[in-house]
Amino acid sequence: MKATLKRWAKIVAGMAMLLAGIVGWVLPVIPGWALFIPGLILLSHEFHWARRLLAWLKSKLPNQSAQP
Repeated sequence: MKATLKRWAKIVAGMAMLLAGIVGWVLPVIPGWALFIPGLILLSHEFHWARRLLAWLKSKLPNQSAQP
């Protein structure tokens, strides 16, 4: 019961963050990427489509590692 409640809480929080991130892309008040990516990370623990989308985003975004 506790595991099911925790799973649903993660799903609801992830979906809320995704929705707020999408709204943030339209409205200049909320930073869209700052909410969309963490929401996607939360959902990637539960859904395969979120893991695939996160992997695709990682491959498209430039690597920002420290360079000498």
